[in-house]
Amino acid sequence: MQPHLSRTSIAALLLAAVSAVNAADPPSAELAQLTELSLEQLLDVKVTGASKYSQRASEAPASISVLTAEDFHRYGWRTLAEALRSVRGLYVTYDRAYSYVGIRGFQRVGDFNSRILLLVDGYRVNDNIFDQAFMGSEFPIDIDLIERVEVIRGPSSSVYGGNALFGVINVITKSALAAGAPELGASIGSFGSREGRVAFGRKAENGASLLLSASRYHSDGPTLSFPGEPSSGGLPVSGTDWEDRYRFFGKFEYEGLRVSVFDADRQKGITGGLYGTIVDPRNLTQDRQSGIDAVYTRMIGAIETTAHVAYKDYRYIGDFYYNPAILGQDRTQGRWWVTELKGLTDIGRHKLVVGTEYQRNLRQDQTNYDVQPYVLYLDDHRSSDVIGIFVQDDIALSEKLTFSAGLRYDGYSGSDKQTNPRLGLIYHLSDPTVVKLLYGTAFRPPNAYERFYSYPTVQVGNPALKPEKIQSMEAVFETRLRENTRLSAAAFHYRIRDLIDTSTDPVTGLSQFQNLSQARTNGGSLELEHATANGIRIRTSYAFQDARDDAGNRLTNLPRHLIKLNLSAPIGSGLQAGVETQYTSARETSLSQIPAYALANVTVSTVTPWQGWDLSVSVYNVMNRVYSDPADLGGSRDLLQQDGRTFQLRAIYRF
Repeated sequence: MQPHLSRTSIAALLLAAVSAVNAADPPSAELAQLTELSLEQLLDVKVTGASKYSQRASEAPASISVLTAEDFHRYGWRTLAEALRSVRGLYVTYDRAYSYVGIRGFQRVGDFNSRILLLVDGYRVNDNIFDQAFMGSEFPIDIDLIERVEVIRGPSSSVYGGNALFGVINVITKSALAAGAPELGASIGSFGSREGRVAFGRKAENGASLLLSASRYHSDGPTLSFPGEPSSGGLPVSGTDWEDRYRFFGKFEYEGLRVSVFDADRQKGITGGLYGTIVDPRNLTQDRQSGIDAVYTRMIGAIETTAHVAYKDYRYIGDFYYNPAILGQDRTQGRWWVTELKGLTDIGRHKLVVGTEYQRNLRQDQTNYDVQPYVLYLDDHRSSDVIGIFVQDDIALSEKLTFSAGLRYDGYSGSDKQTNPRLGLIYHLSDPTVVKLLYGTAFRPPNAYERFYSYPTVQVGNPALKPEKIQSMEAVFETRLRENTRLSAAAFHYRIRDLIDTSTDPVTGLSQFQNLSQARTNGGSLELEHATANGIRIRTSYAFQDARDDAGNRLTNLPRHLIKLNLSAPIGSGLQAGVETQYTSARETSLSQIPAYALANVTVSTVTPWQGWDLSVSVYNVMNRVYSDPADLGGSRDLLQQDGRTFQLRAIYRF
């Protein structure tokens, strides 16, 4: 059952947030955290994900949005996906197993976020089987450890190679100094959800620092109904949407060395007949991610040289019941190591980045079988190599005009070699105004799942798949209207070739991934941000997007209009309120029409720690709207209803 909050309680939360907008009291000491930075400093922060070196967002050859740790606290975001849902032009689809991010009007149901590259501290974390970017509760790092998130729109294969098709999301983790003293965290929420976390951060006198964090989470999940699903008998079902999660993260830093380790294990009950299964509480997916990254940076003459090496492991288990008496199991194991060498130097008016990257996929194993009686359907074992060489030159043609030119060559085992450029003109009309004209290409190589996964009578692999390719043009305009008001606008055109989608193999008559079609997407966005001296911050945006295939038909899961508003304000007594509203226009799937909907979330939190405590209470989907997201249900249904009104209480104590 959905949790019950009275209309009086909801109105009080909304009134507290809205009333603060009219407050004009001068800032007090408790508001220092909100007012110590100007809007220019907050909005034009340094980013590292656009060009693999630190630069101001206004100078990077991309349209960029940045979310900070304070944003996560202010708006009560529980996952990376919830945070990205608030970003201009992005939307999120949740099938109660994974969260998928749409960008620039493109998010195909079942594509596993393989067209977005996810980085942690500047380095790839997409797995080597599905190329999946884990965005929801499956993301392997605790949200409380995030310092900022850089959302870099547009193709970035010239820097990162494959999968950076529509954008790059770079998650920067906190240092031990930012983490501060040891801390304990806990939260409780709807559906019996509860989480506990312990973290330790210390910086020694010699500059060495250490951060350690571990957490556990459990949720019983809601009771859900599945109209038209025979296996549920038309009755509400409980126990199918549970979740268990464990996360560990550690980071050591000393002078130019940084070593990070992570280990995360999430088990999630899948529900609603996902992937064509029956509705059964025994259905589950398990994702285990672990790895170690070592990065060392030092000056060699005039060249800042960075060496990176990483070893990572990904294991997936799916327990699926298509028949109540037979357990079918999917098993995947990916194991790989990667190394990169990069040099950064200034030569006259040139800022030059040159590097090479090599990835050895030690294991790309996929297995499918029935447990009892044992029947083996798939036992595929692969290994492969990826090599990339890249260069980017940012040339200051004048004090106001910069030309950015990047190029990368990538070679993949068993796939076409790729060369992708990115060009940008960045012109500063005046100190607060910048115009960017951007062009780039990118590619997504077919992943091991698309090429080699087969299942008798259902699906056959396609080793001959070619990479998807994209070509883009974009214009970006950013200006500061007043000292604390900023306007951003963008217009874009993308063209995609050799799009990978499922079709029928003419030889076997089974489902198969094929390079089917072309697609194009056009659109634009507008965003306004404003801050006041008494701590109020407002961000509102509108995005329009239209994506069509080569026959002129609109793509599925495409909301043409996205409207967003984020408002935070102090409400007295050391508290602040954060309100976000999101409007998503109507979408279509191959089977259904999804009506437009609007959601509102409210969070009240402490501005600064109160006797060592950071506290917050959040209410999500305040108005209890009923809405659905598309999902791969493998039958005559393709929609899953999303959560109604829910809540969360969070507390962090710092010693």
